[in-house]
Amino acid sequence: TLFPDTLTCTKASLTLSVNTNLAGGIYAWQGPGGFMSSEPNPVISAGGLYTLTLTDANGCPKTDAVFIATDTLSPVLSVSGGTISCVKSEIELTATSPTVGLLYNWYDENGLFATGAQVSVSAPGNYQVEAVAPNGCLATAVAEVAADLTPPDLSASGGALTCDHPTLALAAQSGTAGVLFLWQGPNGFESDSPNPIVSLAGQYVLKGTAPNGCVDSVTVEVTADFEAPHLQITAPEALSCARETVILDATNSDSGFDFVFFWETNDGHFSEPPTTLAPAVDQPGHYFLTIINTKNGCTASAGMEVEYDETGLAGATWSLRPPTCHGDRDGEIKIDAVTGGTPPYLYKMDGGDFGASPLFTGLSGGKHSLEIEDVNGCRLSTEIELPEGTIVLFSLTGDPADRVIQLGDSIAFHLEVNLAPDELDHIVWSPLPENCEACPDPVFKPLETTAYSLEIAAKNGCLVQTDFLVRVLRERPVFVPNAFSPNGDGVNDRLTVYGGPAVRQILRFVVFDRWGAVMFSKTGLPSGNEMAGWDGETGHQAAAPGIYSWMAEVEYIDGAKEVLSGDVMLIR
Repeated sequence: TLFPDTLTCTKASLTLSVNTNLAGGIYAWQGPGGFMSSEPNPVISAGGLYTLTLTDANGCPKTDAVFIATDTLSPVLSVSGGTISCVKSEIELTATSPTVGLLYNWYDENGLFATGAQVSVSAPGNYQVEAVAPNGCLATAVAEVAADLTPPDLSASGGALTCDHPTLALAAQSGTAGVLFLWQGPNGFESDSPNPIVSLAGQYVLKGTAPNGCVDSVTVEVTADFEAPHLQITAPEALSCARETVILDATNSDSGFDFVFFWETNDGHFSEPPTTLAPAVDQPGHYFLTIINTKNGCTASAGMEVEYDETGLAGATWSLRPPTCHGDRDGEIKIDAVTGGTPPYLYKMDGGDFGASPLFTGLSGGKHSLEIEDVNGCRLSTEIELPEGTIVLFSLTGDPADRVIQLGDSIAFHLEVNLAPDELDHIVWSPLPENCEACPDPVFKPLETTAYSLEIAAKNGCLVQTDFLVRVLRERPVFVPNAFSPNGDGVNDRLTVYGGPAVRQILRFVVFDRWGAVMFSKTGLPSGNEMAGWDGETGHQAAAPGIYSWMAEVEYIDGAKEVLSGDVMLIR
């Protein structure tokens, strides 16, 4: 009997075994690759079908066969590496294979350090895993473990807080992509902005976290310079008539290239442009100095009041008598009292000479300059407004406004005066109006272009005069119809002469037939009176229709006379 077996990676050769009760005999083995052997138990290293022919002593052969299997397939093996970082200090290496029953051995540079399909490592390097299959065959693979422990590239800058810049932006920079910033500073300050705005001095720490989790930090300093300039003004003496200017001394204040200053006043006056820290002033009031430190923009301000010593001339009171009329020079100013100074006093008006008299006469209305000097030579100048005298103002409006009328028409005026009735003395029109003598609403009816005058007088004697012209157009419109129909219908039944207000009367109106016979004649006709005209009859009989001639003598209100003639058609 032959026994089958299997060649493996751990059993590269085996001895063919036979179980027989035959002692002795001749063995003849045959197998793959031309294998032949006469040994009872030959050693083989190749799988396949082996045949044994055993011949006994009688020369009788007996044959049997056995199949030797081969199992030398190495397992399939894979393994992955990884990267150690600041947030991942260990990498788990896992070996995988579709072959079951494998035994795993892990090797580093120092040799075997672990078994099993999974292992954790914390150092970078190459790790080899060996897988041993049940058939003893081996497979190896290498897992590469890298290390990324580089901190981020980080830089930052702070700055200085000043009065000009009470806040500033911190600046964070990094050459590492994807860095996350975190600022921390005084009073629990935190910000994840790369450029946060801060307003407190102190140390600020910038932490930068790279995508690999590695962190670095830098510290910057934010300083503060809010120191105001030193400013000191020495109080000056008071102004007086004997001390016309004083110095505002601020020379103990900060000055130099790093400082600028300026003076101001609302109610005082600098005797010269205040370009130094010790300007001169010549009027009492409030003065202010501001100094600016150009390095930090901080300012300091202070004020100083300059007073006037009232023991000098301080003021005066006076009484006024205005001029009688506007433009007159009979007004008066009398100085009643002087405040301050030492008497006796001298007085001067409008640039004249000083004199002892406090009374000034012969003045017109308006502004007058007064100057007073005391015995010590102290002077006081002021301005006095003397009211104007009475002024008579009026307005004169007329209808028609252009003051042009036709002969026979009238024109009405309206007068307005700025004086109350009890202030008026008289109103005089010349020539006199038609309706009144001194009224404010006169009516004029001139027969020719006439110049009129108006005088208005106040009770104090102030008066105003004016002249105005009324133009009279001497047009004499006279009209006689060129046809009439005396048929008793009440329309155009009579022929008469029509004239405007310039016609006084029709001295004579005569109508002739075409042979010159008088058909109608009348004298002293009123202008435009139809009932006084011709009724189309002659000798109590109706005149025949036809063309008739007429003649009219007209007298105008200015005494002028005119003879007019024409034709008229009588229609029945």
